[in-house]
Amino acid sequence: QLLEKNVRAQLRYLSVDDRFVEMKLIDGPYQARFPFVKIERSNIVAAIKPISLSQERPEAIIEHANKWAYALRRLRSAGKLPGNILLPTKMPEDGGKRTIAYQEAAAMLRDAGGQVVAERDTAALKSYVTQH
Repeated sequence: QLLEKNVRAQLRYLSVDDRFVEMKLIDGPYQARFPFVKIERSNIVAAIKPISLSQERPEAIIEHANKWAYALRRLRSAGKLPGNILLPTKMPEDGGKRTIAYQEAAAMLRDAGGQVVAERDTAALKSYVTQH
């Protein structure tokens, strides 16, 4: 929730917060919540999903990323998501195995079509929202 609050503040700073709404995207029995979705002419054209990848256990970082990589693939193949999703992430601050797990998790999310950026990378957020 803190990540979402930070992203919302950045969208407000960029004066585009009113262009995004929260949505649950559904494919049959599966659903995933996206806090920032932009819709034009009944089509989702942009989606931002902040993801924390700073869990205490390295395997928890990978498991969380795997959950969202699955969600991205499933919802995209069902036509519910656009091709490029922005994923502002919180990464571990201490290095070691958690950082290695973060790097693996970020690669997994990129392979699933996510654009992984640091949670406070306002330039990347601005670039994404101006392109969409």
